[in-house]
Amino acid sequence: MMMTLFRKELREVRWKLIVGVGIAVLTGAFLPYGFDIIRGSIQFMGEIPWFSGIQQQLEAQAADYRLYLWANWYGKNLPQYLMVIAAITGGALLAGEKASGTIQFLLSRPVSRKQVFAAKYAAGATVIAATVLAGTLGSLAVWSLIGRSVSWTWFLSGMPAQILGGLFLLSLAMIFSVLVDDALKAGVFSFAVMVVLTILESVPPLRGRLVFGMMAAGRSFSSGLPTPLPLFILAAAAALAGALALNLFCKRDV
Repeated sequence: MMMTLFRKELREVRWKLIVGVGIAVLTGAFLPYGFDIIRGSIQFMGEIPWFSGIQQQLEAQAADYRLYLWANWYGKNLPQYLMVIAAITGGALLAGEKASGTIQFLLSRPVSRKQVFAAKYAAGATVIAATVLAGTLGSLAVWSLIGRSVSWTWFLSGMPAQILGGLFLLSLAMIFSVLVDDALKAGVFSFAVMVVLTILESVPPLRGRLVFGMMAAGRSFSSGLPTPLPLFILAAAAALAGALALNLFCKRDV
């Protein structure tokens, strides 16, 4: 029964999966061209008033292609994209059923609420993992084809943190999917909380210590290996948020 439920949920999110993977690959594929633009224009950026705030960061990236790729893929583009994917996918998993009136039919079948939640979470997790895996591997393949490659094993060391961080964002979205009966509102509310987390990340005492800082996997950039402690924290955060969403779903009338 669980596999039947999972396949049903996977069909529900298949277009989000396809579009998500496609956009991720396209975004990553064009990063080398962004590096060329930065290198060619950084000398003229001194005239821009706000440039001084990011001058050191951009100059460091312009001087190191590997740093540029890591910072823009794992530190910016992929986490930001996962925010959108998690909010859209996770926000609709349960709220969408309630809004359409199909949740009662789903729960009338010989399955428990835990099984329904697990199937939906597994489908959402598949979207997150596929976006990270296909986006990163596809980007690496394109970079190799255009002669702008980096070490695959080194670059892939940052991927586990993205998957676990993405699962935390999915769990967060599912909390709102339980609490709100409208898929759009659930997605918007969860995305708003994610934005707040990114703002908190910019506060000096918290910089690099919250979810997006750990997703950037700065130590893996230096070592070429996944860093255990941030991975454990991200996994624990995803599990706790997911457990809260499950607990709310099991107790809430729908």
